[in-house]
Amino acid sequence: MKICWDNLEKLRYNLSKDIWYKNHNPYIYKDSCKVCKDPYLTNLRKIGNFCSNKCSYEYKFKDNPPMKNKTHSERTKKAMSEKKKEKIILLVNMECIDLQHIIHGTI
Repeated sequence: MKICWDNLEKLRYNLSKDIWYKNHNPYIYKDSCKVCKDPYLTNLRKIGNFCSNKCSYEYKFKDNPPMKNKTHSERTKKAMSEKKKEKIILLVNMECIDLQHIIHGTI
């Protein structure tokens, strides 16, 4: 949890244990997030390395995209192709788009 006045107003601090509490959930202070380097509070029961989900996803996918050094199998390629054909047929049947957009792949 990022530290801001809105969050701090809802927390209470135990000086002897150096722990923050919110609805009986204990939080501890961490000096810096791995991504943004801002201080944050993390749940004592599940200590995290990030101040928010945004920083977590950025760290996980920025340098290591899910499909890096991977290719789709032939079976997957065929399934994706069939799905795209079904979508095109559906759109043509609905007559809601111009056929030229389908041909040029601008849908």
